[in-house]
Amino acid sequence: MTTVPSVQTQTTNSETYERLLQKGMAVACFLFPLLYLVSAVYALTNNAAFNDEAVMWIGDQDVEWYRWLTWTWFAMIPAMVGLTRLLKDKKPRLAFWGVVFALIGGLHQVGGHRMEQRLAELRQLGFEVYWNTGGVPYSPLDFIGLTVLLWMIGMIMLGIASWRTGVLPKWVGGLIALGAFAFFIYQGPGGIIQALPPIAYQVAGLCFLLAFPVVGMKLWRGETASNPFPDLTDREQEVLALIAQGVNNKDIATRLHISGKTVSNYISNIFNKLQVADRAQVIVKAREAGLGQNE
Repeated sequence: MTTVPSVQTQTTNSETYERLLQKGMAVACFLFPLLYLVSAVYALTNNAAFNDEAVMWIGDQDVEWYRWLTWTWFAMIPAMVGLTRLLKDKKPRLAFWGVVFALIGGLHQVGGHRMEQRLAELRQLGFEVYWNTGGVPYSPLDFIGLTVLLWMIGMIMLGIASWRTGVLPKWVGGLIALGAFAFFIYQGPGGIIQALPPIAYQVAGLCFLLAFPVVGMKLWRGETASNPFPDLTDREQEVLALIAQGVNNKDIATRLHISGKTVSNYISNIFNKLQVADRAQVIVKAREAGLGQNE
């Protein structure tokens, strides 16, 4: 005889799967910039010359570079989805279209680098493998440039959403947008590629290294736009929201129908969990997360 699972059991299982998925996206946020930096090392130490506008040869030493690039873009996809999850409660449209554009460009990069890796492996075996543009110089309107442009637009939209929601520090949103723009300079229009590839590649890697671990930390802790402080209990979050509005302890006790001593206990717990020293720091931290601004 089979029993129908209770609604509470189903809800618990759903929350468990959601937390596991969120932790997986958090891991991707840490891996993405690290893999990117490894690929940057290969790019900066790569001796292959791509000076011919009509034919771009795949050098023997490029195999590892393309392999790392492929894994980098694989890790970037769940990292972007995780970032979108943080933003969807406050900027759903901007976050949604940002991740759509970024995913389209990112998936093309995964496929493109995987193919380039395979061609480099064939080159090592002695096959004369090359990219042939038919004698047409690379331009900002080539397909690769357009897909990278689409990815850049999506990432900048995610950076703007991060900036405006208050879920993440403003500098994180700025670095996400700047890193995407720097990568576009590296792999976007052909004329710019030859001018500043090492500098742009390093700038993009540094931006992502600083920004995405912050996203990963919030995902690991279970934070979202609607719940920026998951370590606090429901009652503590109510108290925090009132503190962010500038309400004093006496009025908090009146509004929540609790004693002044209980309010003081809640505030002490909030101080400890948020690792702040005084009420002013609590208010700043709460308002940075979007609390107390529209009440």
